[in-house]
Amino acid sequence: MKNIFNIMFSILFIFMIPIIGSAESSYGKIDVYFDGKLYPGAEMPKPFLKIGEPFKVRFDIIPYQRCEVSVMLTTIDEKDFKIINGSTNEMGKYTSGIVGKNETITYEWTLFPTENWAGGTVPLDFVYQFDDLNSFDIITKGEFTAAYITVSKEYYNGEPAAVSAEPITEKPAKAPGFVLPLVVGMLLLAGKYIKRT
Repeated sequence: MKNIFNIMFSILFIFMIPIIGSAESSYGKIDVYFDGKLYPGAEMPKPFLKIGEPFKVRFDIIPYQRCEVSVMLTTIDEKDFKIINGSTNEMGKYTSGIVGKNETITYEWTLFPTENWAGGTVPLDFVYQFDDLNSFDIITKGEFTAAYITVSKEYYNGEPAAVSAEPITEKPAKAPGFVLPLVVGMLLLAGKYIKRT
């Protein structure tokens, strides 16, 4: 019985390890890039940037059925970042597009931190929603933190940004709700098997 428990725990542990390079569910896949580097689900960019120092974020979305995809960038205060160019001109404003099954749509922004969080750390969040084209029902929606940005009190003078790729410890990245049902199912299965023996 102890061996069965160890095997079930090992299987559960393997499934809890994030899929490298993406967040994926039965509805689609989202790849997150910061300054051109792909970040896995449990890893998050934590750059130290100066006021006005530009950076790029990109999200490649592949829905598994034809649908309308709507996205936006958000943060604590819409004045925390200034968008230089990108899929939208303002924080907190949606943009959308119709995407075919298994096709990729890319949303990208170049932006910089303002003085709002000088000397502090501010999250940059990505909000998404998939809508069915026939029924107009929401297929899935969610939000996750794409980066935690520490803003220096200094102003940018042309030096490149330094990005830390350490796993996040303050608040885990929210992958779009895929791991929790699997973990709960595995625990229930293990409990049922242990009761039988």
